[in-house]
Amino acid sequence: MKTFILFVCVFAFFWVEANADCPPFNNPQGETVPEGKTFDKNCVQYTCKDGGYFATGCSESRCQNQTGSTDYDFSLSFPECCPRPICPEN
Repeated sequence: MKTFILFVCVFAFFWVEANADCPPFNNPQGETVPEGKTFDKNCVQYTCKDGGYFATGCSESRCQNQTGSTDYDFSLSFPECCPRPICPEN
C-alpha cells in the first residue's frame, strides 16, 4: 500500500510539472506565462514548455561567393529579423 501511495504522489508531481506554466519572463512581479505560449524578444523565439523556456535563435545561412551579410533587424519578428547572406546574382 505504501508503494502504491508513493507511486501516485510521484506521478501527480510529474504530471503537474509537465503541464506547469512558466515563471514571469524578465519581470519577477509579472504574471506567469501559460504553457505553449510563444513570443519573440531580441530576435530570439521563446516557448513556455514544462515550466521552463525553450529558446530558438537564428540559424547561420551561407551562399557560394558570399560578399557579407545583413544585420539583425529588431523591428521585425522572428525569423525575419535574422541576418541574411548577401549573395551575388548568377
